[in-house]
Amino acid sequence: MKYETTLIVSPMLLDDKIEKLIKKIIEIIENSGGKILKVQKLGKKKLTYKITKFTEGQYLYIVFEVQKKILELINNFLKLNEHIIRFMTVSVNSKDSKNKEGNNESTIK
Repeated sequence: MKYETTLIVSPMLLDDKIEKLIKKIIEIIENSGGKILKVQKLGKKKLTYKITKFTEGQYLYIVFEVQKKILELINNFLKLNEHIIRFMTVSVNSKDSKNKEGNNESTIK
């Protein structure tokens, strides 16, 4: 199945540490037989409300394909990583990825 994960990482984390974090996530996905479709650093943004003493966070966006049973392994890594403030993973229904007008829009389950 195809999934999208958005992460908010500590604003104090340096770029080289963010790269190591991304590489570790990619490694977990690929070693589990998954496939990375897109990785995007969205930059530092102000948070709407304070999360564990932070008012800003660095956003990452990852799109990947993996079997559903492997998703728990990925989510456990994200939960236990001290540098990740918040994350959200959603499945993308590829059957409905094109709407009636032919636009590419993903449907979130």
